[in-house]
Amino acid sequence: MPTERDDEILKHVARYGLTLRAVLEHTFFDGHEKACDAVINRLVTAGKLESREGLPGGLNYYHLSISEVRKRRVPDHRGRPKKSRALREALQVLWYCCMTKHNRLRVENRQVHKQFGRDKGLGKPHCRETFGETRVLYRIYTPGPGSRDDYLIKVIRGDWAIASQNPTLADWIRAESYRFAILVETSHRRDKLRHALTSPDTPRPHIELVPGLTSIQRAVKEFKLMHPPSWYKSKKGGEQ
Repeated sequence: MPTERDDEILKHVARYGLTLRAVLEHTFFDGHEKACDAVINRLVTAGKLESREGLPGGLNYYHLSISEVRKRRVPDHRGRPKKSRALREALQVLWYCCMTKHNRLRVENRQVHKQFGRDKGLGKPHCRETFGETRVLYRIYTPGPGSRDDYLIKVIRGDWAIASQNPTLADWIRAESYRFAILVETSHRRDKLRHALTSPDTPRPHIELVPGLTSIQRAVKEFKLMHPPSWYKSKKGGEQ
């Protein structure tokens, strides 16, 4: 019989379009590999998840099966393997939301469109970050490692100008409840963009380091070294 945790895992995969074993271990299993493996294997055998190769270092990623996608009424593309650009974006959004110390959750595009309409840029990934009583909605940009910074800056400025003219978004911007976030793979690029986006006519987005396709294997290894099962026990003990 499917468990409540099974359902939460499938909701998670539906929300992000894919997931990694390391993300599931961290989010649902307190870092316990064997328990996580057993559930993944059971969900794959049951035809609810599919395992895909294609990441460096022999890492697999998981997405919903087509039948599970349709059962949960999410877009069909979340039940199919992803091509390079879409795979990189999905992995970076997943990591940004699930593998940091921040309380973040991806928000479905239909919710964004219902709230703000369909202006340019509102089709990009969004996530909600909560800290205390404060909530911020981030529009996420994931420039490829070979993309030009000058073009990205032009896009950011143009999108911010459009967002500022949307009456509902403008209210959120003034309240600092709506921001842009740029996810990059190197500290050099992060620092370069921070410097370029400090002038008064720019939106000063949040810029954060996340792994890309070529660095995901190393990021997973480093994360697991820093978060063994004993880390979760000590964290829970500190919260009591």
